[in-house]
Amino acid sequence: AMSGAPSAFGAYNTPYSDTGIFGVHAICSPSNIEMTLYTILSALLQVGRSTNDEQVEAAKNVTKRVVLSSIDGNNNLAENLGEQLSNTGRIVRLPELMARIDAVDTAMIRRLGDEIFNNGNRIACSAVGDLTHLPDYEMINSRSKIISFSM
Repeated sequence: AMSGAPSAFGAYNTPYSDTGIFGVHAICSPSNIEMTLYTILSALLQVGRSTNDEQVEAAKNVTKRVVLSSIDGNNNLAENLGEQLSNTGRIVRLPELMARIDAVDTAMIRRLGDEIFNNGNRIACSAVGDLTHLPDYEMINSRSKIISFSM
């Protein structure tokens, strides 16, 4: 990224039967690492505080579209079923999955956002490239607590 903004970023989630992995990745210029990192932390910490009904409904609609597109065609369907078996040990049928998505509400997102991102747990961080501007790991974790308390 030549300017102050990241050139690319995204989130990922992999559920398992008893846990899961959630993360955010970003590509930015070396001089913008700290700002990018704290922007991501701030956004995650706000999930438990400022998520609203419109955002939740929009996210549910996007999730449903992604689920439906992931089972479009034999190859996609086989991959989807394989991932489900590998990750959770069972196949979740489409009506059950849609019902689970429909059951999500703003209160649930706020509760989980607070539980996951504002609970004092340490975050994990990895980076590749010119890391001269990457804050120390202890500083990242202490800043996440400061951001959490200032919101």
